[in-house]
Amino acid sequence: MAEQSDFIPNLSEFLYPRSRYYGQFKPEYLVFNANLQEFAQKVGYISSLQTNGNLSSG
Repeated sequence: MAEQSDFIPNLSEFLYPRSRYYGQFKPEYLVFNANLQEFAQKVGYISSLQTNGNLSSG
């Protein structure tokens, strides 16, 4: 079993995964990519809740 000190960082990586950015390096592109990943994660949570019947569509 993982130690308590390893549990929280691993849980955070599981709940909020981040992909590498392979595009052209500009600060505004990096910010956009980070915001897009965060938005996609939230959409995934919402669609999962709706699919499982925990959230109504209307």
